[in-house]
Amino acid sequence: MAVIERNGNWWVDTYAKGRRIRRKIGPDRKLAVLVEHDLKVKAAKGAYLGIVEQRQVRFAAFTKDYLKWARANKTMSTYARDEGVVRKLLDPRFGGHFLANLTSKNVEDYKTARTAVVSPRTVNRELDILKSMCARAVEWGLLQTNPAASVKKLRFQRRPPAYLNLAQLQLLLVQCTDQHLRLFVTLAAFTGLRKGELLRLTWDDVDLRRCALTVGQAKNYDYRVIPLNPGVVQALREHPRHISSRLVLARRDGGPYCDLRDGFEAALARAGLPRIRIHDLRHSFASNLVATGASLVHVKELLGHRDISTTMIYAHLAPDQRRAAVDALGRDGQDLDTEGVTRHTKDSGSAVA
Repeated sequence: MAVIERNGNWWVDTYAKGRRIRRKIGPDRKLAVLVEHDLKVKAAKGAYLGIVEQRQVRFAAFTKDYLKWARANKTMSTYARDEGVVRKLLDPRFGGHFLANLTSKNVEDYKTARTAVVSPRTVNRELDILKSMCARAVEWGLLQTNPAASVKKLRFQRRPPAYLNLAQLQLLLVQCTDQHLRLFVTLAAFTGLRKGELLRLTWDDVDLRRCALTVGQAKNYDYRVIPLNPGVVQALREHPRHISSRLVLARRDGGPYCDLRDGFEAALARAGLPRIRIHDLRHSFASNLVATGASLVHVKELLGHRDISTTMIYAHLAPDQRRAAVDALGRDGQDLDTEGVTRHTKDSGSAVA
């Protein structure tokens, strides 16, 4: 770096990765020296070089690299969700922007526009993807700070998840005339597997002798073992196996099903049941477990949740467990003598804070 004088003005003249960078400071030489020193510090930290390169990267170009990374590092279901949001929403909105010019105001405007179209929960999921993308850009040196990090998620009234009780599930199964749909609903409602886990399930994952199945391609890259009740075991024994495919739910050509939503919704209508999502069969599994006395810890393990807070959405279905926990404080004749406590407090002249 150098400080030079030209026509009465001082300039900082330097090179960064082969590119010449010149800045006109003005007639004050001391200020030019201070700027030169500041640039040296930034260059040493890599910040200044980052600024030079950031303005050359457009958002659309960055998303291509991000999706390559996501495909290699995320599960296929998560990647498919991210890819859909990027292609259909984020690229059309931000694709022409230089990545370094993206601001929190841009993100706030996007949030406001989407709020008028979709639910707050959906907007928050899209914000999570954008925040994740920008965080990756920071790690790759394409951004200095995450412009989406300061954008707050939308607040909304949380409601208990929809589910079918055991009697409703039996009505639904009667109306599942297709054998593949019937097994799909049976497994979803009585094992709690996610849709993707069910569609990838193979006969190698099923142990009918031990009455258990193993989920080996879970959402969080972990595995879990699910016990099977007698009804599920019988349904699996009776289900025909494809001659050349190891998939439990295989199409005629041996390939996996992409979706069973149409048949599922038709069966719900025939059974006279409320319209729910396929994912709500997983909620039904957890809800019915809790309602029949299963502990939330066991439900967490069966569902494959990493955090018990996720499982707590089913806690309202276990009022008897909470009552039992409170009643346990008064067992074995150790009930509180509240009148005695009051007398003792008054006699001693002490105050209870």
